[in-house]
Amino acid sequence: MTTIIETHPYNLRETIPDETRLLLVGTAPPPRFSNPACGGMRGYDFDFFYGSEDNYMWEFLENIAEEIQQKKLFAEGASSEQCCDAARVFLRRYKLWMCDVLQRYQRKAGKGTSASDADIDPPALTDCTDFRSIIASHSCLNAIAFTSEKAAEWTFQKLGGSELDRYKKVLPEWRKIEKNVPLEEYASRKYQQAVLQHRIEQQDINFYILPSPTGRSQMKGLCTKEKQKIYKYVLFTKGPTK
Repeated sequence: MTTIIETHPYNLRETIPDETRLLLVGTAPPPRFSNPACGGMRGYDFDFFYGSEDNYMWEFLENIAEEIQQKKLFAEGASSEQCCDAARVFLRRYKLWMCDVLQRYQRKAGKGTSASDADIDPPALTDCTDFRSIIASHSCLNAIAFTSEKAAEWTFQKLGGSELDRYKKVLPEWRKIEKNVPLEEYASRKYQQAVLQHRIEQQDINFYILPSPTGRSQMKGLCTKEKQKIYKYVLFTKGPTK
């Protein structure tokens, strides 16, 4: 399959609401969402951030919605459009939103169908989302939670300056946390605490790196149930839930 330059399908389509307090930031959707040559979405996909049937983000959020709202997020048999509408309502209600770091991107040669971050070519800074401008125009924003280490790396490269310098200093310590630490302490120190706090555009922003919502990794006992607990804590316990 010929390698093409893909354009993110949602970053510009889905405007970040003014009242957003926390942004969930990934890299880019799987190629079938932005490369027509990959055949388009599959049966259980829906046309939104983290809408892949292989991603557990919305499974986490639906389970959390049942806990805090006592009702499911998505109706039985809902269409892709209905799922998108329900996702928007839910995110706005809790002052959350989603915006990936890559606006234009290219997969490595021979990896055109791979959804792995490792198979995306390092982006040009001009092809990355300008989070500095987003922060400047959203006065309620106080947290950015990355759903992969690559999303964090490319975001801080785009931010540059003192933000990038501080990220480079704290990252080695963050990586060391996973060694010889009990699961509860590991989850708390590595994911539930901000990896970095920095003042950007006159706003104090807390940065988190969350476990990937893709796959059922058992690393350090971090099964999907444990990952969901982490997402609930960072996205909801640290902010308003009504």
